[in-house]
Amino acid sequence: MRQKNWRFVLAGGMLIVFAVGFFLIMLSIVHQSNDPAGMMRIVGQLSSGAIGLAAVLIVAGLIGKEI
Repeated sequence: MRQKNWRFVLAGGMLIVFAVGFFLIMLSIVHQSNDPAGMMRIVGQLSSGAIGLAAVLIVAGLIGKEI
């Protein structure tokens, strides 16, 4: 019998919220940059990497561990 790891699921959900929040905050201040396109490319890569890590955490948490 496998037991779900709710800490991983919660951490993954929080990481998704933080990544989306970071993206939206940076989107609102991008006009002050000298290179807005380059800045948003980096911000997008960072946010998508964080969301990918969060998805892995959620899946691993839902698969669970054997007791």
